[in-house]
Amino acid sequence: MDFTSNFFIILIIIFYLVLAFLKRICNLSEKGVDSWVLMASFSIYTLWYPPATIILLYVIGVAYIFAGMLLKKKHTGLLWLAVLLTLVPLLYFKYTGFFASLWGSEGVYNIALLLPLGISFYVFTAVGYLVGVYREQENKHLSLKKLSLLISFWPHLAAGPILRASLFKSNKHRFAIVDGPVIMMGIVMVIGGAAKKLLIADNLGSYVNQNVSIGLQEMDAITALLTVFGFGGQIYADFSGYSEMAIGFALLIGFRLPANFNYPYSAFNITEFWRRWHISLSTWFRDFVYIPLGGRTQNLIKGSLVVLVVFLISGLWHGAAVSFVIWGGLHGLYLIVSRLYALKFNPINKTLSWLITFFAVNWAWVFFRFNYQEATLLTHKLFNINDWLRFQLDSAYYTLPIVGFLILVFIDHKFKYYSVNGAGQLEVFKKRSKNKTYLYLSFMFVLAVFFHGEPVPFIYFEF
Repeated sequence: MDFTSNFFIILIIIFYLVLAFLKRICNLSEKGVDSWVLMASFSIYTLWYPPATIILLYVIGVAYIFAGMLLKKKHTGLLWLAVLLTLVPLLYFKYTGFFASLWGSEGVYNIALLLPLGISFYVFTAVGYLVGVYREQENKHLSLKKLSLLISFWPHLAAGPILRASLFKSNKHRFAIVDGPVIMMGIVMVIGGAAKKLLIADNLGSYVNQNVSIGLQEMDAITALLTVFGFGGQIYADFSGYSEMAIGFALLIGFRLPANFNYPYSAFNITEFWRRWHISLSTWFRDFVYIPLGGRTQNLIKGSLVVLVVFLISGLWHGAAVSFVIWGGLHGLYLIVSRLYALKFNPINKTLSWLITFFAVNWAWVFFRFNYQEATLLTHKLFNINDWLRFQLDSAYYTLPIVGFLILVFIDHKFKYYSVNGAGQLEVFKKRSKNKTYLYLSFMFVLAVFFHGEPVPFIYFEF
């Protein structure tokens, strides 16, 4: 399921050639297109690891059966049972070892569980659908075929974005005709995402990994800071690159997926950052955790506690480790401090606000990338004056290459070859002319072909 692997490229070429043949020669209907996409989605997932398909089928079956029951009877207990049963595979595969280690029983669970690809994303898609049915936002049960397509849709299956049922119920999310302009938008997103992954993410990932392999203990503060910033650039280019390719592939089929990134490192505060980073997850937690827990209350203390709880859960969703919980907790605290500051003080200078936000986000990435002991060591180096005084340009660590590829992240944020509208949909050719967009992406893609880094697995495949 690696979008940049040769095997996957061959699969995708075959998929679109067959789709084009069926549509143009056999005059395939919309239902026929859905059938082909559904069959391809299961085939691709089965090729990755056949037994994992059982989990996917289980989630689809639970969502379909309980959605039908919830439409007949809106019962809270039934909803909780449906959500729990949907979450069971995720809880088992992702958190068994984590909770066993907390209880001192890791020896009992001393087995390596292969995490099914994209399980966090398709399980959250199913949970969102069930809650939507319960709230009567989905007043009509999706057919088994449509629901299966929603959950297993191959462009989003491995790493999102998290989908909503409206994608397969509303014409505004689907193009009646996949014509030239739609095809060009799809190609732009695929090439742009691939360039980010191959050129920026893989190179930054390689240099970050090499710095880590040399050793954190002897690392000076500047090298530590650049290594941290390097991972911040890597995870942005890696995850946004995947999301853009997913959106592009969906456009070439005829579906408009929701935007998942909106140049998050341009944010001037942490609230804005989370409106721009992993948008589908942010809105999912807002709609299905934050609001139900009473996050929109006027009570400052209760509202702050809800924010903290939501981000602690978000951290745990990302990974079964204490460091992920700390990462989530830091972002929760950032938002609470930001809210308190906004209530008592005037806005600070925009440049200073951006710098604070950028550094705070990247410092939190330390706990996302490293285990607790390593993250603590790096944090000590970032805030220790002695480590700042012993930087050596000719050290074994990589600093200048990281700076060079971070400049590409900056250029990406300045050029902005797409935008996100008020409805959360991605739009191409709004900020820049077509010719400038084509020229920029051609340049980036050529660089990616000749200067791509050592292949690094997509980070969010682990979630």
